[in-house]
Amino acid sequence: MQNPVATFAKPFSTGANSQDPTTYKGNIDGDMAVLMRLADAFAPHANSTPDMRAYLDPGHVFTGTTLTEVGADTTGTVTNASTSVAITGSTAGISGTMLVSGPGIPANTTATIAGSTVTLSQAASGLAVSPQTNAPLRFMQRTGVITAPGSNSRIDRVVVDRITGVASVITGTPGVTPAVPALTAGVAPIAQILLTSATTAITNSLIYDERDLSGIGIPGASQVTLASATTTDLGTTKSNNVLVSGTTTITGLGSSATTDSPIYTVTFSGSLTLTHNGSSLELPGAANIKTQALDNMTALYLGSGNWQVLDYQRANGQAVSLFATETTIASATTTDVGSSNGNLVNITGTTTITGLGSSAVTANPIYVTRFTGALILTHNASSLIMPGAANYTTVAGDTFYWKYEGSGNWRCVGYCLASGQALVQSSAGRFLRSTYFASSSTWSPGANCNSIEVELWGAGGGQTGVGGTSTFDVLSCVGGQPCGGTAAGGAASGGDVNIPGGAGGSTNASSLGGNGGNSPRGGQGGQGANNKPGDAPGGGSGNSGGAQICAGSGGYSYKRYSSQPGAISFTIGAAGAGTPIGAAGGCFVREYT
Repeated sequence: MQNPVATFAKPFSTGANSQDPTTYKGNIDGDMAVLMRLADAFAPHANSTPDMRAYLDPGHVFTGTTLTEVGADTTGTVTNASTSVAITGSTAGISGTMLVSGPGIPANTTATIAGSTVTLSQAASGLAVSPQTNAPLRFMQRTGVITAPGSNSRIDRVVVDRITGVASVITGTPGVTPAVPALTAGVAPIAQILLTSATTAITNSLIYDERDLSGIGIPGASQVTLASATTTDLGTTKSNNVLVSGTTTITGLGSSATTDSPIYTVTFSGSLTLTHNGSSLELPGAANIKTQALDNMTALYLGSGNWQVLDYQRANGQAVSLFATETTIASATTTDVGSSNGNLVNITGTTTITGLGSSAVTANPIYVTRFTGALILTHNASSLIMPGAANYTTVAGDTFYWKYEGSGNWRCVGYCLASGQALVQSSAGRFLRSTYFASSSTWSPGANCNSIEVELWGAGGGQTGVGGTSTFDVLSCVGGQPCGGTAAGGAASGGDVNIPGGAGGSTNASSLGGNGGNSPRGGQGGQGANNKPGDAPGGGSGNSGGAQICAGSGGYSYKRYSSQPGAISFTIGAAGAGTPIGAAGGCFVREYT
């Protein structure tokens, strides 16, 4: 900081208030002392021996509670022809990249500043002097070496960071009529430098002072874009208005901000996850937030890398609540429900779903999905765990509750079907399939078969021949008698039931049909020419109609197997011979879970 100080007094050399030369000069000296700290702050100029750098006088930055001296004036003890100097005062604002100017200080001087040693890589030229005490020293910033353009002219800009005051250069583009390069975010303008291809040293004549220090110490108001990162350090933008781009999950907002200007307005350009943390990133409702394009939040910096989000506004006007307005997503093989604005999701379309994506977070794991039509939810033992470990085909209005378990894995934890039924119903005894056999074969159980029903019948008698017997496991059904027979058909034997078959019908046009079996499900006798059936009751019917239509049916048997019996070879009785031929035997096997 500057010393000595003085009292400001207007110097007048003429007029009623004119001062004598001594007073006049003294007032000028005092006024310069008063003005120097403000008027000289970050003043740009050439080196005492010009080179390809620009030099800035000391300045200062005040951020509200912190005053930072940049290239401070201080005092020190200079030893004649020595390369060391002991400097009293603070090390604030002093670094080895600065130029020190003072009487008799050679280049590459080692300065001991408040107990710390700093090598000053370049010192102001000057003759060695006798030992002095409390010699005034001035530390100045200098830019890096600036390279002249290869052709044409170029305008560069010297700027300082609005918060730290550190100098840097914005390099322009060479041209016949070069343009001044635009200022970047978070800096204050200091000077423009006009360079040509012939420039070998930057003199004062090439430097144009454009200092505007009104924003020093205050973050800018212009919106600055910052790419999302795990720690998205808002303070590095030197602006309180930040547009965050990208999709990287954010767990913190950094520690470069200051509590002097702690309020930040943040806009998001797309979808990413803000991860709640009780200290470093406090979010409304203590829950993660999935951002969408043009969402906005207001964040308060609490210091030590800790932030609190005071307000969050969605671009669509919805509340930040997880279970706000339902979001619609089209079905896809991987339907990423975590990409929605909230945890209520309406899924449209008919594409089969094998997964629900990995954009969700385990801190807010419960999602509710509603379906508008028919699609298949495909069970997977890890990534899409369904009740009963079975696929399910949705219908409009079905609603499912899901828990995200991380790494793209989801579990259905509840549902409400539009039908009101249970998603998984008992399958015991449910019909699976039936198979008809018209000829001898071997039956083998199909998938999921636990029990069967067997319906078996023998063949009907023909004009001249007896119908063949059919057998299946313990079931045996005897065929019918030849046409014209009057006796009952042969008895069925074995199994759960024992039902006689019916006799064949008569060939005599005036005769009655043969007698039917004596059970409601026995074979009925075939009809004679007078179209009258046999007079005994029967469940199965024989052929009927005019003369010679007289074939009867064979015996019938039924059995329910309470357990699946395994493969069984069986026979189907052949139809009785003649004209007409008897009815063929057959077998139905019905399978159940």
